[in-house]
Amino acid sequence: MYDTTLPNGLTLSVQHNPTIALVTMDMWVRVGSGDELPEIAGISHYLEHMLFKGTERLAVGEYDRRIEEIGGYLNAATSTDYTHYYVTVPSEHFDRVIEDFADVMMNSSLDPDEVDSERQVIIEEIRRKLDSPFGYLFDHAMPSMYETGPYTHTVIGTKESVSTITRDQLAEHYRRFYTPDNMYLNIVGNVDPNHVKQRTQELFGESNLKLNPWREQVPPTTYRNPGDEELPGKWNEAYFILAFPGHASTDPREIAVSDFAATLLSDGRTSRLKNRLQERLGLVSNIGTYFQTSRHQSCMLIYGTCE
Repeated sequence: MYDTTLPNGLTLSVQHNPTIALVTMDMWVRVGSGDELPEIAGISHYLEHMLFKGTERLAVGEYDRRIEEIGGYLNAATSTDYTHYYVTVPSEHFDRVIEDFADVMMNSSLDPDEVDSERQVIIEEIRRKLDSPFGYLFDHAMPSMYETGPYTHTVIGTKESVSTITRDQLAEHYRRFYTPDNMYLNIVGNVDPNHVKQRTQELFGESNLKLNPWREQVPPTTYRNPGDEELPGKWNEAYFILAFPGHASTDPREIAVSDFAATLLSDGRTSRLKNRLQERLGLVSNIGTYFQTSRHQSCMLIYGTCE
């Protein structure tokens, strides 16, 4: 394992594995829905979509095509606290692929026509999510859980917020958060760590942008008064969420304890909730837990379905 920080603040971690003929590059950017202002809810996820939509050097769709034609795979994801982009390719193509990867990460063109086109794609994602019982329930539960805090809206945003996000706002979000001191690049595979460091410095080292969040302080998490809420739906079962106050997961030990507790409660037929409520008593047809490991105080959830 090789770890270093470039002069401009970008953190690089390289793990050399000569037993495989592949290399994976995974860029983590410390920005998600918890960093957004309410009026631009969903902008981190929107920007994730836009980074695949071309640069001055790469036309729309070219980055994807260049990865796929060498048998590679790429994808991305946005959460409450991070956005990350990853690509896996044969290691012999490392030099070409990291050049394209850096171009996509640092030089997205955010073409206005593509912004408008992708807006419709995301709005359709929102519609599909609300067609799902748990998606519908979760989107309505979020505002019910919190009075204030960074997680009062969902990662994907709403149709109303996504419809009003402008190209200038996307560009501003890009400049504020996609900065070397807010990025962590993890590279694993059959590559030489010294060569990786040299290429990373060449491709990412020129940017001296600094993290500049939308707000100086994140609003503290406060919860609404306990209670219950029922939502009508046209589904064959009842879907439920029980929400409990959670904690910020800043200590790796706390994260491990939360993951262990979630496993103990609902992972597998012998887990506490599944064994008693589903297997033995037959009160539910499904039950699970979600303990959010987040930078700020959040919620723990128990969810399931029953007659």
